[in-house]
Amino acid sequence: MTVSQDGRGNFSTITDAINVAANNSDGRNGYLMIYVNASVYEEYISIAQDKKYLVMKGTGINKIVITGCRTVADGWSTFNSATFVGLITLHFTNAACEGYQDSLYIFSMRQFY
Repeated sequence: MTVSQDGRGNFSTITDAINVAANNSDGRNGYLMIYVNASVYEEYISIAQDKKYLVMKGTGINKIVITGCRTVADGWSTFNSATFVGLITLHFTNAACEGYQDSLYIFSMRQFY
């Protein structure tokens, strides 16, 4: 599957691509590849535990940005302000305070970056 905001992909948001992935896949048929085209994605992404064997690949460093703007001032806690919940290698930024946001938050034996 391809995510592209210019209309050339299967989806315009990363969340939509993740949502159509099969639940509780067992990996016998391999991984589901989600290819993310260069763009700034303003969305909050959470990969549920039943979404398994997903691989996301992007067009390269500094070409894909997933950004959000949840702050304490707006009523969000640090725990609930994550732009992305899951594991992926992309550039993350918090547009509310880029450069000054928490880079690591440890909560109940989990690490949040």
